[in-house]
Amino acid sequence: MPRAKQFQHLGAVAVNVLARLEAKKQVKEQLRAQGICLTYVPAREIVAQTKRYLEAHPELYEQALQRAWQMGVCRPVSLSDNAKTATENTTEKLQLVSD
Repeated sequence: MPRAKQFQHLGAVAVNVLARLEAKKQVKEQLRAQGICLTYVPAREIVAQTKRYLEAHPELYEQALQRAWQMGVCRPVSLSDNAKTATENTTEKLQLVSD
């Protein structure tokens, strides 16, 4: 099996990771703004809030997709499906750069 085919899924994974990282960053900023010390917040609570934040802000997937393109992790394949969800678009738009 060629090495490029083994890692084709990494583009979609990278977008999901980038979106989650940005959501987590926003959650932490909100907690700090409320005067809450992050060391006293259980990690599971931050993860739960991150998931809720990401569900409420699907535009983070589009931002993560653009960031992945800039990083060279993936490249656009098609940009015409506006009727699909962000996750479906992300999965379909990605193709590993090392083809």
